[in-house]
Amino acid sequence: MSTKEELLDAKRNLDLIHYIKSQCNTKDINVGRSTFLVPCPFCGSGSRHFSVDRKKNLYHSFNGCVPPGSIVDYLINAESLSVHEAIVKAIKLNE
Repeated sequence: MSTKEELLDAKRNLDLIHYIKSQCNTKDINVGRSTFLVPCPFCGSGSRHFSVDRKKNLYHSFNGCVPPGSIVDYLINAESLSVHEAIVKAIKLNE
């Protein structure tokens, strides 16, 4: 499998809400079939202004502290990784 295929597979199959919860040690609120709200891991807001869509595997901060994105974008912003490092980590997390 090529790196591009591995990245697409990781973006589709990694459970972003599970990863964020494991990193932030937080509980979520289910507000729909596949949408969860958690406290924003970027700005430290205690209220649940950070939405994760499990079906689309994308996140969005209602505080506007980071742009919306995928697991790769989350790794870039949360762990200060380069794009390459974030792609490699996402692929490894998906193994």
